[in-house]
Amino acid sequence: MFSKDDKRFYIPSPGCNYFCYLEEEHDKLEFMGLKFDDIPASVSNEVSELSSCSRTDHLVESPTGNLFLVKWYGEDSEVWMDSDSDSDTDLEKDDENEVSTLKHVTKKFMVYRAGEQSCDYNKTMIYTEDIGDLCMFLGHRQAFCVPASTSPGLKPNCIYFVGRNFGVYDLTTKTCTTFHKDDECPVTRIEFPYWQFSL
Repeated sequence: MFSKDDKRFYIPSPGCNYFCYLEEEHDKLEFMGLKFDDIPASVSNEVSELSSCSRTDHLVESPTGNLFLVKWYGEDSEVWMDSDSDSDTDLEKDDENEVSTLKHVTKKFMVYRAGEQSCDYNKTMIYTEDIGDLCMFLGHRQAFCVPASTSPGLKPNCIYFVGRNFGVYDLTTKTCTTFHKDDECPVTRIEFPYWQFSL
């Protein structure tokens, strides 16, 4: 991610204990340590349930220059499909025309914002469930966010995602709504791989 505010390219390290960054006018990769503030006890229980989930980390900068780290958790679930069609169902069936497959689904998002006490060599990341009027867009390109009030139809404090499945995650209610095709099946193929990037 390129930060317009810091004039740096950032990428989270595997495990997300550091940000790797490159100054706009330099060619030497630098590292910045991350310190995560304690999360609320109620959230700690939720995190323990995510140990078997896969995770990707995304950096997002708000229009006002606030830096966010978004952790996207997903899990595999077994579904049964009619071997003669693309539709699937969560009901277990053992007919000859039914085959089982795994589907990767979004489980949860966790958002951290960089604290004001952060400096050039370390950043303090603070867990939050409130990004205000912002909505974030995550996908295969650089993530970005916009104020929901400037775009009719967008819901504030939400994450719109494109990946192995497509939908909206509401940070307030912690609910995930998956987009569906005309035949009521979840969109699972990369039919539109990227969000339109806004400058």
